[in-house]
Amino acid sequence: MAKIVVDTNIIARAVASPHGLAWELFQRFLADEHLLCTSTFMLAELDRVLRYPRLRKMHGFSDFEIEEFVQSVQRVSLVVELGSETIPSVSRDIDDDPIIETAIRAKVRYLCSNDLDLHAAEVVEHCRQYDIAVVTDRQLMAIFRNSPPS
Repeated sequence: MAKIVVDTNIIARAVASPHGLAWELFQRFLADEHLLCTSTFMLAELDRVLRYPRLRKMHGFSDFEIEEFVQSVQRVSLVVELGSETIPSVSRDIDDDPIIETAIRAKVRYLCSNDLDLHAAEVVEHCRQYDIAVVTDRQLMAIFRNSPPS
């Protein structure tokens, strides 16, 4: 069972399109095939993103349903607390640094994101120092499909 951080944008896509690749990835975590790792920062970000008008039109969730969904993500995840100290800036987008910190603190194998800033050479190299591979959702699904669940 691999420990994995999945960027908020992919989880939000799973809600907006329950028949796509993001939904299939999310189902792997619900089936306990792999351990989804997140942080209080990422859960708050998920709650905020799911409330964007554009996404609300896609998923149709009420405020209560959004809260329920975020709580369900929390229940199936290992939630790590981020440090109170200043985190070093690794990404070009400082909003991505807490995602990187979540991956490091949770000691994950994969950080899954389609965000180009998280795939920048300096981020990939930084994560590699912690034995974390930065992958896209397609790459992660290929890994899942080519290795039997443990």
